[in-house]
Amino acid sequence: MYKILREGSEKARMFAAKKIEEVKSTMKINYFNDYNLINNQVEKYSADSKKIK
Repeated sequence: MYKILREGSEKARMFAAKKIEEVKSTMKINYFNDYNLINNQVEKYSADSKKIK
């Protein structure tokens, strides 16, 4: 019984992770996978921090 529940939970976890990734991509809120966004933010805030100093 425990094995069946564990396997079902693992399948559900993988399915949910895939769906969440699809939703984030569709909504364009996959911030940590969007390297262009990350690089733009680093450049923006690095420039701002240099102005502050």
